[in-house]
Amino acid sequence: MRELFDSKRLEKLLSDYHFEKIFDTPNLPFHLYTYEKGETLNLRKDFTQNLLFILEGSIAIYAFSENDTTRYLCTNQGFTLLGDIEFTRGNSSERLVEATSDLLCIELPITSLKTTLLSYRAFLYFLLNSVTKKLDLFINSETISQTLEEKILYYMRYCCESYEFHGVEQTANHLHCSRRQLQRILKQLCEKEILIKVKKGCYRLVL
Repeated sequence: MRELFDSKRLEKLLSDYHFEKIFDTPNLPFHLYTYEKGETLNLRKDFTQNLLFILEGSIAIYAFSENDTTRYLCTNQGFTLLGDIEFTRGNSSERLVEATSDLLCIELPITSLKTTLLSYRAFLYFLLNSVTKKLDLFINSETISQTLEEKILYYMRYCCESYEFHGVEQTANHLHCSRRQLQRILKQLCEKEILIKVKKGCYRLVL
């Protein structure tokens, strides 16, 4: 994680992503950050005290299972808000958020702003839309895909940047299957020309 002290770039990004349509008050204390691939975002930031807007890059969200292992929930790409669930609940959510690529983010500390933000209709609408989107992703990741083949195709179509994944072991963990099971299905899908093996551990969905 690294803060970028570039006020002109920050102002341009706030304008490009239309933050003025979300927040009614100008001059809020926004900060510009980058995160590297593999960083766990909510180990670095408290999302009960900060809103984090992901502008560029992708994340994976995991839940803790009863046996203290992590369970893959979903992946988000592009413009995404983190801290929305914590804002509505008033406490931390039991989730891990991992950067699956390098990220460019805008952060808003909200410790002294919560009462003010609750009066912004545009912000509350944006917050509701963000939470609803995540709920849809969580539900879809559990219910839409039945067979392992369906799970792989759903994951690559909706969760992978450029419909391509890198790393068989990591993907097997995401899909709750063994490496051997995943490799068997990947081979079958390549034979059917549904997938292309780009290189070792890297596959792309043919559209």
